[in-house]
Amino acid sequence: MFVQTIYQSKSRMRIKPNDLLEITAQSLPNNVEHGITSYLYYDDWNYLHIIEGRAAKVAEAMKHIAFDKRHHSLKVRLMTRCSKRNFEDWPFGVVAAEDFEVRRIVRNLGYSDLLQANILDVVKALKRTAGRKYRTMSALEKRAIYDVDAVDIPKPKLNLTEDVLGLRSQ
Repeated sequence: MFVQTIYQSKSRMRIKPNDLLEITAQSLPNNVEHGITSYLYYDDWNYLHIIEGRAAKVAEAMKHIAFDKRHHSLKVRLMTRCSKRNFEDWPFGVVAAEDFEVRRIVRNLGYSDLLQANILDVVKALKRTAGRKYRTMSALEKRAIYDVDAVDIPKPKLNLTEDVLGLRSQ
């Protein structure tokens, strides 16, 4: 028996691609180690995350997320038991609100924004998106989903003031 938890939260700052790389680098190894699968949807200011796994491991992950400084106004929208995972192929899947597939599915379900959707439609939309993305991946891409060492976080670039004054070393 598995537990599925869906939470929604607001970001303290506008979400940038580097933020997602950082979150992936932290979450992917933990999820693989603890047998958790998850799928994260985000827009500029919001996260919506579906986490699946054993109850104790999901509770532990939620505790870490609740204390993460990137979030505020965290709201659990659904916590339920399930016999089968919806995102079994994704130790940590990520999809943006502007993704064509997500927008198309959300529009077909009759919503303008996934964050406003009924929670069952949220699961349906993200499950369809994840399934289509997984089916179109090559074998190497599928293997890379579980490759913890492949996640590379780019180092921040120095701005001119930092470079001239030597305020930050690389």
